[in-house]
Amino acid sequence: MFKKFFSSLLVGATLLTPTATFAEPEYGAGEWDFMNIEDLDLYTNTTVRSQTYLSGGGNFLVRTTNIASNNTYVVRLYEQDADGYDDFIGEKKLTGSGDAIFSVGNYVDNDGVAGKAEIYARIGLATYSDSSAEVKFYD
Repeated sequence: MFKKFFSSLLVGATLLTPTATFAEPEYGAGEWDFMNIEDLDLYTNTTVRSQTYLSGGGNFLVRTTNIASNNTYVVRLYEQDADGYDDFIGEKKLTGSGDAIFSVGNYVDNDGVAGKAEIYARIGLATYSDSSAEVKFYD
């Protein structure tokens, strides 16, 4: 009887333990965490601003898709500051769809959301205007 009681207790505890199927997803270091997808137009004479995303540091990925293979453009990354003087993180020049990876660890501060960098991209200055660009953001 003692053995059956502990066997039942063990089975019950196992069933109540959260598993990957039921647990909330956990974001972790060393993994790309999908933030959002935006449809942004590419223009030849200017850049278009994305939404602002919160990053805990490390690397930040801007992935472009649906862009013609002969269209060259820039992806610029900024950290938004409360004082209005946003920090320029860097610029990548891409041709066609591609990935632009930036290191944002030095931009985590306490001017907006404590312990987070407020990141946004400006994309454009393209060889050809394009209204079908899709941009995905990962932290």
